[in-house]
Amino acid sequence: MYSENGTEIARGNTTASYTLKTTTEEDFGKFNCTAENPDGKAAHLMELKKAVRPGPPRNVAANKTCKEIILKWQHPLDNGGMMIRNYIITVFLKWQATEH
Repeated sequence: MYSENGTEIARGNTTASYTLKTTTEEDFGKFNCTAENPDGKAAHLMELKKAVRPGPPRNVAANKTCKEIILKWQHPLDNGGMMIRNYIITVFLKWQATEH
């Protein structure tokens, strides 16, 4: 595996790997990965996208009973470039003073 300037960055008989540490915006974008040997050549174009904060959940609704609250929502329109694996639910109790 070679960089754009021709420097070898990885070598292998059947597989090779390279870890790209992203530090600047220029590290994201399209990469052309090419493997070749005396019998042929194969190339694959891939894109490294920067993950950003996803949009808010849509259509949030709460169904309240005396025993439970059931929350429902839909995924955000924009997932920020990554699959959303879970949501964090935070509950705050609001106490009200009474005269008794």
